[in-house]
Amino acid sequence: MSVAMPDEQLDAGSLEKIYRSPVTKGAAPLPLRASAAVDEAGRAYFGLGPVLLALSTSAEVLWSRTLGGTIPGPAVIGADGLIRVHAADGGLSAFDPSGELIWGPIAVGLPLGHAAPTVDSVGNTYVNSSAGGVLKVGPVGVLDPRPYWWSGRRMDAPALILDDVYYVGGDDHCLHAIDLSGPSGRSLWNADHGQGRTGWYIHSAPALAPGPLLIVTSRDHRLHAFTSHGTPVWSYEPGGQLLGSPVLDAQGRVLVGVSRCERGFEPTGALLCVRGDGNEVLWEYEAQGPVESTPVIGADNVIYLGDNAGFVHAVGGTGNLLWCTQHEAPVRSAGALFGKQRIAVGLDDGSLAVLICSSPRLAQQGWPKYRGDPGQSGLAKCP
Repeated sequence: MSVAMPDEQLDAGSLEKIYRSPVTKGAAPLPLRASAAVDEAGRAYFGLGPVLLALSTSAEVLWSRTLGGTIPGPAVIGADGLIRVHAADGGLSAFDPSGELIWGPIAVGLPLGHAAPTVDSVGNTYVNSSAGGVLKVGPVGVLDPRPYWWSGRRMDAPALILDDVYYVGGDDHCLHAIDLSGPSGRSLWNADHGQGRTGWYIHSAPALAPGPLLIVTSRDHRLHAFTSHGTPVWSYEPGGQLLGSPVLDAQGRVLVGVSRCERGFEPTGALLCVRGDGNEVLWEYEAQGPVESTPVIGADNVIYLGDNAGFVHAVGGTGNLLWCTQHEAPVRSAGALFGKQRIAVGLDDGSLAVLICSSPRLAQQGWPKYRGDPGQSGLAKCP
């Protein structure tokens, strides 16, 4: 099913390619819920089962590399141009844009369900350990023998690096700030004093707003905003579960998906546009099913998101439907804009769908996608 408004391109929303995960006999493919990484040339990189796949700007396969395990999380691209992936065999590997293995696999332990590698400005890669704390792998692939920052807490969330501080959510209900300037990490916030504290687990990737403010969703069903010193600024409960990460448009408005399930009714979902001060919902776009995906905003201000009914939606800046198209499985991944007006979305049947869209590139202002930038390394600059 595809619906298009008269002023949209006739082919907007049409399926151009679909890439299916290799299936082992007798095993079901794993859901593809990670966002593709995009390099400066507009090429896309993503894990499809145990395979790292590279796509050209016209969505053709450039190369593929098979790793020692499935790739459950996103590929990330550092400032050095290397593509890093963390596979389910516990290995962290780095490839160059031609597909050559530069280093790895480095044994860093099993990937967590929501976490992702994070890369600083000089090429160090930080991995949230399944045993607790944070590991550090140097620019040439050397793992520090001890955890860079030790904690018994599990940090099952993507991190953000800003001014040599590593901000990451934890299962202890807190957003943490870790100083990266020394030979080992040092906690900067004290949760007992309320710094970074929410009401439940944090699996969200932080979004960076002017101030700067760090905005996360928590499993307490609230959006939370903190200063870079951990001071709570605002908290907003829009009603429903917030299972994706927030993004921000050029006006500083927060866009986030919500899932709702009332007893006796079918589950529903929506895209919410929340004022940047957290005071109210400016508009709400109703999807076909619960929304767990993180929105992505194009340079033409079109917002793309998926829902659990299998629809991909293109929404205007006032919450108006531009087009939607239905697929064979739920769409829980964050979309990635790449190449020549293409968007890639992961499906729960383990495949990646490439759709034609109107957006020539990612929006350049705000915090327009999961982890902010196309390479999704987690390295940020003050807005």
